[in-house]
Amino acid sequence: MIQKFTVEELIPIPHDCVISKISLEHDHMIFTFENRLFKHESIQKLHPSADSLIMRFHLTHYQGTDDFRLYVRKAGKWHEGYKRLKNDELLRLAQHKGGLRYLYHYVGSKEMIIHFCSDKNYVLYVCTDRVDFNWIESQEFI
Repeated sequence: MIQKFTVEELIPIPHDCVISKISLEHDHMIFTFENRLFKHESIQKLHPSADSLIMRFHLTHYQGTDDFRLYVRKAGKWHEGYKRLKNDELLRLAQHKGGLRYLYHYVGSKEMIIHFCSDKNYVLYVCTDRVDFNWIESQEFI
């Protein structure tokens, strides 16, 4: 089942779900989530029979800026901040040992701000106008 959301709509949050793969296609950034997704409390309310989820962000190339920007949180003894990472680091994030968890997102004008965690905290700014949720149904519920 595919659900399409624009950034003007309320976009569901797959809180605390593990992203198993991140890929880039021509005009899309794609997050593929773990199997047995229906066990997460946040998913039980959104789509209780979901085995997996594929989120597709349509990249807008807004005003000639980067389609996305990735930052890692740097906490020090006296101050904290964020350091920008190279864009190709995003594709490797899902391969972290503990997994990459989707925590939450904020939606702005033509942009989403997504927070992840694994061994560190990450923030991703994505220039997008639409997000597609492709729910993969579990065979246990059919």
